[in-house]
Amino acid sequence: MNAAKESKEAVEEAVHGVDMIFVMARMAVGTGTNRALVIAGIAKSMGILTVGIVTTPLSCEGRRRSTPVTEAFNLADDILQQGIRGFLI
Repeated sequence: MNAAKESKEAVEEAVHGVDMIFVMARMAVGTGTNRALVIAGIAKSMGILTVGIVTTPLSCEGRRRSTPVTEAFNLADDILQQGIRGFLI
């Protein structure tokens, strides 16, 4: 997380002038998710519409556990699928 905070000016420069940003990370050991939080916070503080996308770990990164987060992902998947179907019909 410190590396992203220390790079605040570089992040601000990279997203300067954009209206919307997608911040994507994978829930694994924490590196990506921690940096994603910092980057999303910087973008939000600049008034940029910020969309966060987080994926679950790959199967090779450890066994999968059923957690409230997994259940929330499943619910979010269902909602997104319904929304996309609405656009396509």
